[in-house]
Amino acid sequence: MHNTKISYLISRYPAISHTFILREVLHLKSMGLELITASINKTNRNDEKLTQEEVEEKKLTYYVKADGLIGAIKSKTALVFRSPLKLFKTFFYAIKTAGPNLKMQLYHQLYLIEAIMVAEWMHKNSSNNLHVHFASEVATVGMFVKKLNDCHLSITAHGPDEFYNADKYLLGEKINSADKIFCISDFARSQLMKLSEYDQWGKFCVTRLGVNVDAFKPSTGSTNQSPNILSVGRLCPAKAQHILIEAAAILAKAGLDFTVTFVGDGPDRSSLEELCKSLSLNEIITFTGSVNHDEVKGFYDKCDIFCLPSFAEGIPIVLMEAMSKEIPCVTSRITGIPELIDSGVDGFLTAPSNAEELARALQKLIENNALRVETGKAARTKVIEKYHLENNMSYFGEKLEEAVTRKN
Repeated sequence: MHNTKISYLISRYPAISHTFILREVLHLKSMGLELITASINKTNRNDEKLTQEEVEEKKLTYYVKADGLIGAIKSKTALVFRSPLKLFKTFFYAIKTAGPNLKMQLYHQLYLIEAIMVAEWMHKNSSNNLHVHFASEVATVGMFVKKLNDCHLSITAHGPDEFYNADKYLLGEKINSADKIFCISDFARSQLMKLSEYDQWGKFCVTRLGVNVDAFKPSTGSTNQSPNILSVGRLCPAKAQHILIEAAAILAKAGLDFTVTFVGDGPDRSSLEELCKSLSLNEIITFTGSVNHDEVKGFYDKCDIFCLPSFAEGIPIVLMEAMSKEIPCVTSRITGIPELIDSGVDGFLTAPSNAEELARALQKLIENNALRVETGKAARTKVIEKYHLENNMSYFGEKLEEAVTRKN
């Protein structure tokens, strides 16, 4: 097989909020695919906060920005001698795709510098296949790399941010540029179809994410005196943790006995803590701050209900993890989530932003242990059938290798 070494480009790797990428990379390597990783940004944690697997991956990863000005100059000089015409054409392509916005023009020139560094890194490693996670700015870098190296380009599209502002993220241009686009859900594929001509639809392939069902087995059951509601995720507007706190206030006012634990950190933390204080919920709501992926498992084992009241999602891995551990989930009826959860069967879906509806769904589970058990068992069955990591990553690996082989 000719030149099937695949370069993986990620905005930040390893990242605390994207552990599924780590799992994917490790699984593809275990399948025998030859992968090398590059990250635009350094990891956002010190080594002592990383798992051993993350530490090992960090050692193997090329960090673009960390290569600095000297690295950029070396890469550009090498490319000038190797492919001056492609560099010239890509420079004007970056100007063209930025449009008249001066700020965007600046960003595109910075992305071009990063692309030059990635292109030279790929050349040194004899790789002519680039895969990019997320169709956001990092895929703009990937699009420029393809112009510079004439490489095979594939993208995993998650959404939803890129779908809300397709022009800003140049989704149409990226669809035209990519050789293959893997979509994590039917919803994601539908959004790309909406933005493209029918003759482009053959590029889109649904490859679902998943979890290790053996690593996320059901616990022996919590020993909580009252049900604990767990929410895992970055504390930010998209995750809508304020709605869960408002729902908790409704439940507390109704006299229900329960606790809530938020695992994660982010810009909304102070606002969330202030809301808890104003609603006199400090005694039942706990904020743990950021923890690594291994530590999160302990919080799953101590909870009875999982809740993610998001405004914007792809299909959250944390929902799959909780479901795999037979924890009943309550989440928003948005984007690709209804593909994961059949409401009333293996979880409960509520309207986003509706604290009253969220409170009603949580109340059903708080008051009915048998319903929690029944829903949890159905949830694990769903994950094993459709979101089994090994099965889904094997399918993705086959499709990725197939696309690369066909191109080469």
